[in-house]
Amino acid sequence: MAWTTPSTVVAGSTELTASLWNEQVRDNLNYLATPPSVQVYRSSNLTSYTANTNIAWNAEAWDTDDMYTSATSTTNIVINTAGIYIISFNGQVFGSATIGRITPRVFKNGNNFIQTESIITDSGVTGFVYMGAVHSLAENDVITARVNFTGGSNYYLSGGSVDTNSTMRLSLVWIGKTS
Repeated sequence: MAWTTPSTVVAGSTELTASLWNEQVRDNLNYLATPPSVQVYRSSNLTSYTANTNIAWNAEAWDTDDMYTSATSTTNIVINTAGIYIISFNGQVFGSATIGRITPRVFKNGNNFIQTESIITDSGVTGFVYMGAVHSLAENDVITARVNFTGGSNYYLSGGSVDTNSTMRLSLVWIGKTS
């Protein structure tokens, strides 16, 4: 269901029909009540993760606009409704040897467009990453997420229940039109 720009009604108009009311009032309110949004996550640990490669998601918590289709790609979120989105990427990262830096990144159409400050961790120490931003996205933009590491070896991205704070996840929520 898409947003329909409401018609301007003039005084004395008798053109209000059930169809017009349903399209411009009911459907638009339903759209605002359930805006386009998606959350994908890792339901299991991603072991031997290679730094700076797109994360393969293997579960979705919700998807109100068909942005994630595992049959097409496990790494991509494809924007179907242009607009302004809140984007968040968070989870737990760890390694069996000292990791010099952990840098979470979100990409739009293959280009890095959100990046947080790197964090430093030691062997066996868990690093929690969180990043959030608000960005304008166009229809068919492709969003992916990566974690870059320097130093260390045997990297892991935590998986688990969608309700667990340590689970690696990517979320997008539409908050408005761009114009």
